[in-house]
Amino acid sequence: MKKLIIGISLVLSLISFSAFAAGEEDVSPQVLRAFKSEFGSATNVRWTRVNEIYAVDFAQNGFRVEAYFDQTGELLGTLRNILFNELPIAVTIALSKKYQDAPVYEIFEYTIGDETFYKMKIDVPGKTLFIRSSISGNSMVERRTKHKT
Repeated sequence: MKKLIIGISLVLSLISFSAFAAGEEDVSPQVLRAFKSEFGSATNVRWTRVNEIYAVDFAQNGFRVEAYFDQTGELLGTLRNILFNELPIAVTIALSKKYQDAPVYEIFEYTIGDETFYKMKIDVPGKTLFIRSSISGNSMVERRTKHKT
């Protein structure tokens, strides 16, 4: 599972740097079928493709969502930006206990297979922490950057 998560993270990075727009006519029929089956009520759909990975950005249920498919139409994962109050209660409690009133922002919910996790930034005195949290509230610092003074 770790390899899959690392792979998806790399794909997400590649897509942001080297993606090119693909109209629906450029998307394979298997991928279109899988997308429509999984996200039938999606609106404002925009496709991009990097090598054999299709990324689709769309609106559904009031959220902007990104979904990633391989060339066979298999859903690799989804990503959406959420607000603090949309995090699971276990996550908000754990963050509040550990970081008190520190600002939490740029919160993303990732779903890969049957795993859902959250990544966010938290500003603490002198640095920004890049946090990854499980749905149960277990978190770890993935990276730290010092604030410039």
